[in-house]
Amino acid sequence: MAVTVLITREFKKASLPKALEVIVKIRSLATLEPGYISGQTMVSLNNANRIVVMSTWESIGRWEDWQASELRKEYTAKLDPLTVSLEQVDVLMVLV
Repeated sequence: MAVTVLITREFKKASLPKALEVIVKIRSLATLEPGYISGQTMVSLNNANRIVVMSTWESIGRWEDWQASELRKEYTAKLDPLTVSLEQVDVLMVLV
């Protein structure tokens, strides 16, 4: 069953351009992963420093494979010093 993953991060204002560059790279790499279906990057209208990345995967297992991959960890580590707080990951599935 497909899952949607929401990743929320809040960035330091001065770090936003660099953060967006890294996010675009991570999303680009994710598109090459088995099980990746689609994704979007969104900004909060209430807080321009909060970015939400939404991606859809064939299964939770496919998402977990990507989440645990060394490639994702390498690029995510580049975001950590740019954030106000750690990323929040929510994995969701459609009920009906």
